[in-house]
Amino acid sequence: MKANINQLASFSLISVQWHKYNKTYLDNFIPLFCTMFIDQKISKIEIKDYGTLVSQFNAIYSIDLPSYIIQPIIEKLCQQELISQELISYKVNTDKIFDNHLYIADIQRQCREKQNDVIKAFRVYTQERFNKIFTDTDAIRLLSKFIMRHDISLFFDESIVWSEDILADEEYYLAGSFIKELNDNNSTMYQTIVELAVGNIAFNALQMTFLPTEVETLKKCVVFLDASHLFPLLGVDQNERLETIELMIKTIHTKGGFVKIYKHTYDEVKEILESAKKYIESPLYDPCKATKALFYMRQEGFSLTKLDTISASFDRILREYKITIEKEIPDRNLGLDEKKLAQYIKTKCTHKRFESEEFYEKRTERDVHSIIFTYEKRKNLEAKNFIDAKYLFITENPILPLANKNMLKELKIHTDNIVLSAIPETLLCSYLWLGSPEKAKEYMTFELLATALSAISPTPEIIQKVKIEIQKLYDNNNISKDDYQIMAAEYLIKDALSEKTLNNPANLNTADISGLIEYAKNKLAIDERQKRKEVENTLAMLSSDTEKRNDARRDKAEAKAKKDTDRHIYRYRIFFILLHIILPAAISGIQYICGKNNILINILAFIVSIVVYYCNIEKEFSLSNKRKVLQKRYLKKWYEEYELDTSELEKI
Repeated sequence: MKANINQLASFSLISVQWHKYNKTYLDNFIPLFCTMFIDQKISKIEIKDYGTLVSQFNAIYSIDLPSYIIQPIIEKLCQQELISQELISYKVNTDKIFDNHLYIADIQRQCREKQNDVIKAFRVYTQERFNKIFTDTDAIRLLSKFIMRHDISLFFDESIVWSEDILADEEYYLAGSFIKELNDNNSTMYQTIVELAVGNIAFNALQMTFLPTEVETLKKCVVFLDASHLFPLLGVDQNERLETIELMIKTIHTKGGFVKIYKHTYDEVKEILESAKKYIESPLYDPCKATKALFYMRQEGFSLTKLDTISASFDRILREYKITIEKEIPDRNLGLDEKKLAQYIKTKCTHKRFESEEFYEKRTERDVHSIIFTYEKRKNLEAKNFIDAKYLFITENPILPLANKNMLKELKIHTDNIVLSAIPETLLCSYLWLGSPEKAKEYMTFELLATALSAISPTPEIIQKVKIEIQKLYDNNNISKDDYQIMAAEYLIKDALSEKTLNNPANLNTADISGLIEYAKNKLAIDERQKRKEVENTLAMLSSDTEKRNDARRDKAEAKAKKDTDRHIYRYRIFFILLHIILPAAISGIQYICGKNNILINILAFIVSIVVYYCNIEKEFSLSNKRKVLQKRYLKKWYEEYELDTSELEKI
């Protein structure tokens, strides 16, 4: 798809319409066609003019509309009585368009203003930051290509996949750097970029007109993930990519589907992690032969210990996300040629690098099995929609849907209106967000930033070139062993390396290396200071947490000590009350029996009166002191029970 002057504005327009109507993706384009009819003064359409309509639409909106989409749009226009059929032609009902507010020229102008603001900001950013000057057209092309990086056409049109019209590393870096800058410092404009990407999702979804898109359920559908979807869940990718995968999995479950992986996919992840252990801290590591997972882990400075932890957590992570392993191998009843499919994938993957020939063969075999097994589970090669297909294999690799499509063509099966076995993630997500533009916005908020962060990360080629140059300097005694070892940890230099070279190996020269060494040293010192600060903060937090826990324990100890003291004092008071009642009563009883004139009894009564009087005085004067003594005794008991420092009681 060629980028053009109004393309970004059109994506914005489609996004606005989707949020406004919140219906099927096809409905987003009805106002665009109505506006085109009025602006181009089109009053009559003939069936033979369908090709002309596509050309006119492209000229106005700078979007290559698939020709097969015209008939469904014409049918929608008829349903809404915006056009009326007269034999082989259609009459445009202009009044009806205005009455239904479907002439959206004002919104179109607003979207073009948004586009112009983004383009102006991009041109200023690249000129001031990198001394790069772009025309408006080049800027639109660059940002459009970046946003359309996961365009569905890349998965189905071989001429586009291998086209020369793709972003170079330097352009890719500039777009990614700009988008990250917006995310960090201009949230309003970043949301404008997100809006453009959401519009692209809605445009991509036109590829699914053969699906019953009014029905968005995935009830009882089984979605098999590729290995690339599992690594973000393990922390081996950008956090933003993790957010998108989590949202996708959650939505599949919400819509009644199941998420699984094939046993060979599980084995592939395990093997990649085990293989990475050999190189994660090795000087023999070659970035150009590393898997994407290993390359990311090296760039982020993962240790062998961390890799062991990741590997050990794999099964737990699968359980947490309700991802089950499909261990059963289906019978081969459809007669699909695995060798031809494998050969096609190998032919198209010669530009990719793998750790070894053995790994490459295994990976290809697993990709073939994922496609074949999914078809065998369906027991059908020509499913018309996701519900009928029931089993879907989701992938990020554009080669696999192309290989799938090529295999069906050789079987003389028309592929335009059927659901392939290998489905692009972009296509599935377009279906998942049907009727949910806000979900699409949430998805793209994270996905766009993840793509930007990936774009500004150094490529394997440039990392390898730095390693070679560093080795030369070390061999010629131009740098110390310490400097050499620092530079071996490329995570220390990746940010400076990207910005200095714009991810173009041709921009790197020997003079840059010394600057990179100094940057790495400063980064290492900053990292060490940061780690020390983190340790200090952790200790402070632990100290604070300990103090809080001690305060809580102290409160409990004091409450229990007070309760025990009150109970003891209460018993003490009861004792004196009983003493005041029982002793006089006992003397009265004795006097009654022995007679009141008995001298001994009278002496005893006198002594008892003195004792009671004395005890009463003792009670009044000593009760407060007794409370303090009891409280201290019980505090000591409960301080020991709660493991508190009893020396604090000395002050009480």
